[in-house]
Amino acid sequence: LLDVLPPTIQSIQDGWLRTCQNGTIVSALLTAAAAQLLSFFKSASSFDEGRNNPNAARTFLLIICYSSLFFNVSASISSFILIDKLGELPFRASQRGQQTLPPPQTAMSSTDPDYLLKRYGIGRWWSFLIWHWLFCFVLGIWCIILQLLTYIWLQETLPIQISMSCLAAFTLLPCGVFLLSNFQPA
Repeated sequence: LLDVLPPTIQSIQDGWLRTCQNGTIVSALLTAAAAQLLSFFKSASSFDEGRNNPNAARTFLLIICYSSLFFNVSASISSFILIDKLGELPFRASQRGQQTLPPPQTAMSSTDPDYLLKRYGIGRWWSFLIWHWLFCFVLGIWCIILQLLTYIWLQETLPIQISMSCLAAFTLLPCGVFLLSNFQPA
């Protein structure tokens, strides 16, 4: 019976736990921000009647407001599920028994972390849950930025529109780099 996870597996588990716990907090804060923005954007007084605000643009704004809420709530829920799975890992590994687990020295040599977590009992849905969480987390962030940009383009002057668009692109750069880095071979 396995009572303690090997140090490498423990390290992977700890890293994912910290990531998911922080992701839960950030997603919850983004959900609150999205709810506030939705309330603001639904109010007719938030729009300057002197500017041409097509109904289609305001409808698009509400669609991305609601989308942001759904994505951020979903990312929070996914984080909770991932935290639960990570917490059960030592128990699941102990159920598997030593004969079904790879020896620590050979298991860690050239395997990716997700494979190792699956070998120790994290469950076959682990990768799907990670990608679902990441997808919802990133889209929730992008939707909030897009809400702000849409409002800026509906209400502000051209210099503000251009400068804030450049700033938004710069702000989203780390998300893009992070996503692209996950598709690069090691």
